[in-house]
Amino acid sequence: MSEDEKTPARQIITDYAQSHFRYFRTADGTVYAQRNGHPVARPIRSQGTTGSHRQELMVGLFRDGIGVFNGTAMKEALDLIEALALTEDVQPVHIRVAPGFDGATWLDLGRSDGQSVRIHPTGWDIRTPDPREVCWRRTQLTGQLPLPAKDTNGKGIDLLMRLCNFATAETECLAIAWLIGCLGPSVPVPAPFLTGPQGAGKSTGGRMLVRIIEGMTGDLRRAP
Repeated sequence: MSEDEKTPARQIITDYAQSHFRYFRTADGTVYAQRNGHPVARPIRSQGTTGSHRQELMVGLFRDGIGVFNGTAMKEALDLIEALALTEDVQPVHIRVAPGFDGATWLDLGRSDGQSVRIHPTGWDIRTPDPREVCWRRTQLTGQLPLPAKDTNGKGIDLLMRLCNFATAETECLAIAWLIGCLGPSVPVPAPFLTGPQGAGKSTGGRMLVRIIEGMTGDLRRAP
């Protein structure tokens, strides 16, 4: 085959990308890539510690036996993909909590398989959300949460309250209300402020509460 008859590298990359990923844009014009059937999306220009879409493409092309391509071909392909995605429908991305169809709320467990918790008026269940319903955006602070257990009769809350050392039942109710408030998909996460004498367990209790929502990577922050 002559050089003129060979398929350009950028076309090979573009064809592979469009068959394995869904591309869309957010309201601010940022283009995201979402692997087919998976709810987690990455900005195609991301260079963060969570991994870039460029790296994702390079690994996929290599593992699927397509080949290894130079930086110029990758750049040209991503430029074309980005331009094409700007004509797609706008879809929001969410960190940790998202609104779903039929009044449901989704909680991202931070798992590599995309399993999440769907909370609805009659209860909750564990599912992998449809990518067109929920697009998760993850950062290096998005820690993994354990799969929740059903039929515990509230024992988990009782154990948490024993460990947190809150002074009164009213304070315990406020802590539980804060945890529930963190699951609101349309409002900012409320900022709790724990007070008490030195050695009362404010930091320990605060970390426990934060890590229920953010995973073991979550930590306390100073008051502004």
